[in-house]
Amino acid sequence: QSPMTRAGSHGLAGVTGIGRRSAHCEPPSMIISGGHICVVFLVLRVLLTLTSWATYALYAYHLPHTAELLASVAVPLLHSNVMLLKASSTGARLARFPSCRLLCGRCSAVVPHRPSAAPLGSSAQLEGVAAPVPAFAPISRGMAGSATVPKAAAVQEVDTADVFTTNPLLADVVFPLYDQVKPEHVVPGMRALLAQLNKDIDALEASVTPSWQGLVEPLERLTDRHQRTWGIVSHLKGVQDSDALRAAVEEVQPENVALGLRLAQSQPLYAAFKALKDGPVWETLNEAQRRVVDIELRDFVLGGVGLEGEAKERFNAIQQQLAQLSTKFSNNVLDATKAFKKLVTDAAELEGLPATALGLAAQQARAAGHDKSTAEAGPWLLTLDFPSYYPVMTHAKNRALREEMYRAYITRASAGDLDNTPI
Repeated sequence: QSPMTRAGSHGLAGVTGIGRRSAHCEPPSMIISGGHICVVFLVLRVLLTLTSWATYALYAYHLPHTAELLASVAVPLLHSNVMLLKASSTGARLARFPSCRLLCGRCSAVVPHRPSAAPLGSSAQLEGVAAPVPAFAPISRGMAGSATVPKAAAVQEVDTADVFTTNPLLADVVFPLYDQVKPEHVVPGMRALLAQLNKDIDALEASVTPSWQGLVEPLERLTDRHQRTWGIVSHLKGVQDSDALRAAVEEVQPENVALGLRLAQSQPLYAAFKALKDGPVWETLNEAQRRVVDIELRDFVLGGVGLEGEAKERFNAIQQQLAQLSTKFSNNVLDATKAFKKLVTDAAELEGLPATALGLAAQQARAAGHDKSTAEAGPWLLTLDFPSYYPVMTHAKNRALREEMYRAYITRASAGDLDNTPI
């Protein structure tokens, strides 16, 4: 998947920060207490992963009773993981453990990094550690959207006094409150966050120093806050799409992209990164840190930091257009996926499918109005959603059915009103 396709599906272009070691990761010597909790957590996490794989394998080989027995073992393991996460947030600081990427893929997704209740954007937060959030889409200095308008016009003025305490999208919790976040939370939540992040950028630009601690770490904390909050919205849009959620995303997307390009074209931050590389501090950085700085400098250039006048305006306009087209592209694919439905009434056509797949197909049939559908007698409804599509491609003995599903899957959004060809 191309960087633009990946980023555009979330309304923000660019790939800076994806898969990168978090700047505030620290060695084991920085862990104040709770080292044993970290070790136990890692062991339990490995056991939980192995148990999950084994359970899936047993279901796949038609041993549901054995699988259910094994799954019962996973429940206390999961409970223990949650308890240790809560304990670590005030003790061991798991997010600072160097192996945290094995757990979550990026440091700040495991445990909230704010050690105090300092408000977002305060000096205490800028000097401390980051606040939590699927990510999903980063604020990139590589490819972003338009931000040629003044900062005050880029993000609408909002009253943020109560938003950070009442909006579940912005909740400072270990795990995102997916069950509480609604489409009506997206616009006020994101606008409050964007307004605060713009203030944070103002503070960083005014006080930035060309050092790892004075530049890279605060910038990482700032962008991480946005990545994880927007990630919640992007994830919900992918798994619980609705017209209201789409409208909310489209409304706030230009402001969201504008913040990305403001960072991409920040002269103070770009100058600080150049000074960091050209100054004496460069010799104190390790190989990984130098690589981070080099990538940031590259992405500033690709993000238009060197453009002026009409060239800059044209570049920013193109980024906004790309963000809109990318969102339209992903919406068409999602709508085409939803549009395909195949009702099967003959059990012989589904020979080879495991009981779990048949149960899901029956559940989908009941949701579509076939109230008497059962896993044993049908009818069964197949869709192109991956939990329905993958078992058919993996286990179904019916070659014609596999071909039909495969052709439908790879030709999504390639004809009719949902045709992505012009895009």
